[in-house]
Amino acid sequence: KGSEYKNLKILVFATANSLNSILDKQPAFLRRGRFDELFFVNLPTYEMAKNIFEMYIKKLGLEILTMLINLDELMVAIDDTYRADNSQANKFCYTPAEIESFLKRIAFLRLAKSEEGLTKEDILGCIKLFIPILSSAKEGINKIAAQKRTFCGDLKR
Repeated sequence: KGSEYKNLKILVFATANSLNSILDKQPAFLRRGRFDELFFVNLPTYEMAKNIFEMYIKKLGLEILTMLINLDELMVAIDDTYRADNSQANKFCYTPAEIESFLKRIAFLRLAKSEEGLTKEDILGCIKLFIPILSSAKEGINKIAAQKRTFCGDLKR
């Protein structure tokens, strides 16, 4: 309404990893009405993470992984390794992008070890090599999670 472009329909998405820099320098960006909706996209739940693992295992042709290690066992091993850094109960420690990257690393390792074959120990060894952002940027992630009240809702999908 009031625009010279009457039939223009635009959908704009904006993302931010540092809300503090916005709040400190340009707080008006978060004022109601500036954006129609504000969402906090959190770490996935265990169920969501398992679905993401399954999707990328299929996409990357890594069915051998589940023959070497049960997916629940793998997720527990990952979670046990990084649980101390995860301040959010009932959330898996890898983001969806990290799950994809972790499995791409496994796929690369499978190709590199084609003659001798991928082992369960290879898979478990990748866990310590693949450090999630919640560990490498723990303070910043905790700040972002603490600011989720700023948003309209926590996306569950």
